[in-house]
Amino acid sequence: MSKQQQINVGKISGVFGVKGWVKVFSFTDSRENILNYSPWLLKKGSETRPVTVIDGKLQGKAVVAQLDGVNDRDQAASLMGWDIFITPDQLPQAAKDEYYWSDLIGLNVETNLGVQLGVVESLLETGANDVVIVKGERERVIPFLQGQTIINIDLDAGRMVVDWDPDFLITIMRFDVVTLFPEMITAAASYGVTGRAIERKIVSLSVWNPRDYTHDKHRTVDDRPYGGGPGMVMKYQSLHDAVESAKQAGSDTAKVVYLSPQGKPISQALLSEACDISQLILVAGRYEGVDERFVEMDCDDEWSVGDYVISGGELAALIVIDAVTRLLPGVLGHEESAGRILI
Repeated sequence: MSKQQQINVGKISGVFGVKGWVKVFSFTDSRENILNYSPWLLKKGSETRPVTVIDGKLQGKAVVAQLDGVNDRDQAASLMGWDIFITPDQLPQAAKDEYYWSDLIGLNVETNLGVQLGVVESLLETGANDVVIVKGERERVIPFLQGQTIINIDLDAGRMVVDWDPDFLITIMRFDVVTLFPEMITAAASYGVTGRAIERKIVSLSVWNPRDYTHDKHRTVDDRPYGGGPGMVMKYQSLHDAVESAKQAGSDTAKVVYLSPQGKPISQALLSEACDISQLILVAGRYEGVDERFVEMDCDDEWSVGDYVISGGELAALIVIDAVTRLLPGVLGHEESAGRILI
């Protein structure tokens, strides 16, 4: 079986019970469909091992399987981390105008005006509709809408024709940070997972300095708390104007989040929900916080990264940006997409 003929449909992720069953992280849709594609070819590095699935089932949200020749927990544990491959002839025949993602990867993509855009690198699920990642002189994200953006697919010719402006780019998510230290945000976000996502146009990042929205010669952004109290807080008007500028640059449906110790604790569930937001405006406080009127009138929510004190909200904003970006489709890899069907 050549590498080009193999489709990665899952990974062995753990052990189940004491009789040699394994847990499977399935890339198929639905998850349990992976059990229909026996035999599997397991691969890890340069090692390969063909196995036959004897039995399998959904166990909660996980898929578990019994493999021939794997009879105890130790044998099952030795397979953790192995990738599961099958061959195209193990997949059922796709219906008319349906395609396996693995069939589309590698197709040459051109517009209906004959402009060459590149090659299909991968496909993603984004919730509203699936999208095609096209790699050419730059990377493009094109919605997979047959009869609209997708005009024709010719597998024999290895070609996909799209109705798409070559200069138009889609960004899945926009982050805006209101901060007195914009360079701190842009510098840190240029590295690692977030930096690659920005470079690939999956996310965008803009920073807004409240000092740019002051009207005195000292560019004052702090004042005594409205209604009294100790210390100094960030002034309402400059924060409000910065947020309004971020909304005008993005969307009126943006979610504004103030990062504060009093906010709701950030959890993986909260971050997953944030992935459905097209624009997230994060407000990084300084001094003793922000004018309470701003929290009440301009913010949709307050989030906290933990029950401890840091000097400002910039580190919290970077944590949120990194954690949400990792959950967006296409950021950490697309190999899990290969066995799915587009309808």
